[in-house]
Amino acid sequence: MVNSNLTKLMQHVFASEVIEYIYCESSDMEKREMIFGLYGNFALVLKEILPEKKNLSLKEFAELKPQLSSGIIDKIEPILTKLANKGNTRFTMV
Repeated sequence: MVNSNLTKLMQHVFASEVIEYIYCESSDMEKREMIFGLYGNFALVLKEILPEKKNLSLKEFAELKPQLSSGIIDKIEPILTKLANKGNTRFTMV
């Protein structure tokens, strides 16, 4: 899926349920690609880090790449704000 499409679908009441189902039924690699698709361009930086760590919290990312942490937060914040405003914070991807 293309970044903007996945973000738009996650904001839709019914589509977000379908995306959640697909996410839960996907393999680890597919889940990772969906996360990259949702959160956008910073995926390139995460792909560099993730081969050594399967899961990475935002705090761990900030410790590994402190020079990029504020830029990443600036990019993630609008996406998460939209999802929170729509009440879609219960989903695994969020």
